[in-house]
Amino acid sequence: MNISQENRDDLNVVLNVEITPEDYEERVTKILRDYRKNARLDGFRPGKVPFGLIKKMYGTPVLVDEVNKILNESVTEYIRNNKLNVLGEPLPNEEKKDEFDWEKDTTFRFYVDLGLAPDPEINLTKRIKVPYYKIKIDDEILQQTIDSYLSQLGQMTSVEEVGEEDMLEGTLTETGENGEPVDNGIHVDNAVINMPAVKDEKTKKALLGKKKGDKVLLEIAHALPDEEERLNTLKVSKEEMENVKPHFLFEIKDIRRFQKAEENQETYDKMFGKDVVKTHEEFVEKIKESLQYQLDGESNSKYQTDVRKKLLSLIEIPLPEEFLKRWLLAANKDKFTPEQIDKEFDLFLEDLRWQIIRDKIAAMAEIQVTQEEIKEYAMAVTREQFRQYGLGYLPDEQIAQYAEDILKKEDEYNRIVSAILNNKVFDYLKSQIKLDEKEISREKFYKLVEEDKKEKEKK
Repeated sequence: MNISQENRDDLNVVLNVEITPEDYEERVTKILRDYRKNARLDGFRPGKVPFGLIKKMYGTPVLVDEVNKILNESVTEYIRNNKLNVLGEPLPNEEKKDEFDWEKDTTFRFYVDLGLAPDPEINLTKRIKVPYYKIKIDDEILQQTIDSYLSQLGQMTSVEEVGEEDMLEGTLTETGENGEPVDNGIHVDNAVINMPAVKDEKTKKALLGKKKGDKVLLEIAHALPDEEERLNTLKVSKEEMENVKPHFLFEIKDIRRFQKAEENQETYDKMFGKDVVKTHEEFVEKIKESLQYQLDGESNSKYQTDVRKKLLSLIEIPLPEEFLKRWLLAANKDKFTPEQIDKEFDLFLEDLRWQIIRDKIAAMAEIQVTQEEIKEYAMAVTREQFRQYGLGYLPDEQIAQYAEDILKKEDEYNRIVSAILNNKVFDYLKSQIKLDEKEISREKFYKLVEEDKKEKEKK
């Protein structure tokens, strides 16, 4: 085996890999002998087929397979032994391509392209300044959060009189303009009208205050403004709808209203576990703790966006862009077109540049991710998911089991490791750069976040 390296520049390398009979003959012979042991051909006893015949039948495809395996193994070993920090995966060189006669040639030469990651110089000082926003908890935010918690355990109940947020169930009967019956007209049982969807003021006024058993003449397009919902309710096609009368008589059978859960001990126990919270004051404190955790997370997310943007603007990260485009196309063959790759390429480069900066800082600070941290993070994510469904009181053992199932998925595992490393690097940076702390209302904060989104969309 002979491998030599040609440096095209600081970021692009070509490996010249020569594979000779000494590298593959023993492997090929062993595989062919195994084939012979199991071969069954007419005229020969099992295992007694002549080796030369086996080689003639299977020699070439086995040779091709083994040479390619040796190529991949040798390139991987070379990269590891020479501590090359490669980006993507090795690719065949497009300029130097040897054409082989696999039945006659004995020595095979391959040329392999590698894209290298740069080793950036990073100087972290207090002269690097980024804002850090502290979102104020005002009465409005607190009440909205309390309502949200109580709504998670709420339910639909039947009421007597139509209100603006109610769901109405009843029958719809096709009529003339004045409510007169229509021969062979449409009649629908169990029709549903959602009051929040009714935007026509005349229709809304006609329904508000009505009670079970009342009948109201409505224009169907105003009562069911969503066309798809209207067609599904009346069970007609778009073409058939053109012949349907615009007016329908709606008889109210039931009025359903969503009611938040009452604030009482049963609700406290469902939200936080038995007897964890016993008073309104304790309930509010728990809500504040949760809200503060949420807002701190949003502040931290904005800080991470700002510090990433700042470091990307200060640290130059050259990349082997042509190589990376080729690799993306090869890795996503039949998934993305070159045009699609081009469209997202700048964002890909930005993410890659940040990853290189992040990994360099992690190495400088000797930051590592432990299995215990991975498990704790997975449990925290799982607990938050259940909390959103009003199940924040589940025991640790149950949460741990769900988290373990998540970590069995390779993509999820890698995503969690990357998220932890990101967080640890960003936490480390808080002590290395200057944070310009600013108190801000939630409304103003969300405007800043929206501006970040628009800026990203422009790229």
